[in-house]
Amino acid sequence: ISIIGIWMFIDSFHLEGITVSLWILVFILASILLKTISMNKLEKNFKKSKSNTILMNIEEARLDILSSIIVTLVVILTQFSDIIPVLDKSAMIGSLIISLFIIKSGIELLKDNVLILMGAVDTDEVKIEYIKKEIEQYKVQASSIELINYGSYYKVHLVLILKPNMTIAQAKR
Repeated sequence: ISIIGIWMFIDSFHLEGITVSLWILVFILASILLKTISMNKLEKNFKKSKSNTILMNIEEARLDILSSIIVTLVVILTQFSDIIPVLDKSAMIGSLIISLFIIKSGIELLKDNVLILMGAVDTDEVKIEYIKKEIEQYKVQASSIELINYGSYYKVHLVLILKPNMTIAQAKR
């Protein structure tokens, strides 16, 4: 995604003086509407599943909507380039802005996915409290609980404190 953004950034410098047809606004506005509906459905699904894939799709939809809004502004501004000559650069500026968003998004997606593959520490208090409650049924204390998220599964690191002279077998009882 970042490579596409870099290519788009470089290519943006060739867009000076372009006037875009107003008819394209119909398609852009339809795209914004459909993407907004899609994003709302994804957000409802994310609340249920907390899936990283759905979250990435939501972020992509937000970027698409923002990019479409910028393109809408560019189309409108280019219509006035005959009257205000400086507006003939609006296609180039809009493309530069969108390409920077794409580059940033690509870097963030890469960072998030690499962290998940490597194992990102999860600090979700609800999950930690659940583990603490499960541990309470034994005669031990947890001095530290660390959740490591590896995509679809977790690894839990626990440091348990036993009473002096207590064996693990005694802690189970």
